[in-house]
Amino acid sequence: MLSHSAQSHKAVISVEPNVRGEIGHDWIYQQCIESAAGSKDFACEVLVAKDIEKSPDAWKKVLPSHAKQPRGVIANYVYLIRLIAAIGLAVRRQSLKANHLFLVLQSFSGMQLFAFSIASALFNRPSRKITPIVVWRYPLKEHGSEKVGISNWLMQSFTVNPTYFSDTELLVDRNTRSLQHPVALLPIPHIDEAFRKGKVAERSKPMVCWWPGAPRKLKGLDLVGGLLARLPASAAIKIMAAKSSGLNSATGHFQAVPDYLERESYARQMLMSDVILTPYTAYAYTMNSSGIFVEAICAGKVVLSLEGTWMAHELNKFGLKEFVLSSDIDQWLPMLINLSEGNVDIQGFSTMRRKYLDFHSEKTFNEIFFRG
Repeated sequence: MLSHSAQSHKAVISVEPNVRGEIGHDWIYQQCIESAAGSKDFACEVLVAKDIEKSPDAWKKVLPSHAKQPRGVIANYVYLIRLIAAIGLAVRRQSLKANHLFLVLQSFSGMQLFAFSIASALFNRPSRKITPIVVWRYPLKEHGSEKVGISNWLMQSFTVNPTYFSDTELLVDRNTRSLQHPVALLPIPHIDEAFRKGKVAERSKPMVCWWPGAPRKLKGLDLVGGLLARLPASAAIKIMAAKSSGLNSATGHFQAVPDYLERESYARQMLMSDVILTPYTAYAYTMNSSGIFVEAICAGKVVLSLEGTWMAHELNKFGLKEFVLSSDIDQWLPMLINLSEGNVDIQGFSTMRRKYLDFHSEKTFNEIFFRG
């Protein structure tokens, strides 16, 4: 039984079925969640898959393996029960010390969301309040409309003050309407401290343009390849991209970088670059955020993006529509050449950087995440 001093104690259970190890945005988001819990003096128990490759010793490897995704009705049912049971055991452990639990889910499939919502509703008690916190980082349709509808109903009907977040204004507006429940804007706080402290460097010669991340068509592989094919030999421009992109340049404008960069190497590459290329398609990024885009702005870099994307929305918001381009290479070529020759006013990025550094911060994240 809880003592009188513990009756108002709160704790956090973060359900992370998809974290693959100490890499990627899911990992970084979890670090931020633990930091936010620590800022409130809340105990935080993190549940991860049994087969996770590398994780802190304190994390509990109790969730069904993500390497064995269920197929078929029976397999789905078994996976669902195992996920609910693992969450239930964590609730039981934390209930020995607290009577208000925050259950957090920030990266999930439709099935994982369904299990999470059932657990949140099933284990809620008058003597043990449960507040689910869900971070909707993608359009709801990606999780399955039926599962989202039932999960949303369960959480709103049978838990205490469910809290919803999305990390772009476009998703906030769409999801608030679709879920018929307030959705708050969440910062993207995984900004390397080197970006915050670093000064914006003078333009290098040749101008370094980096296309970070996995070299996929949805992220602009064809466009970057077309740029390399058409850059004049005299252009003082170097384009850098992952080695696996298969890109090359007969005129020496290309330089490959390793496919996987450790955090320190990634930060160093970002800081040495002048222009960050984010020619991601509207098909994949109409409303979705890009951590690379946010980090580039915070590092004081010029960023070029495609129209119709969230990145374009953000650039337009700060009066930087000149840096929002179509998929026509004939727009990208003169922009890059003019940038390399210093013929483009880039001062607007300084204002955007200040605003981004203020909002996309650990401090802001900590202030808003646990509100219940």
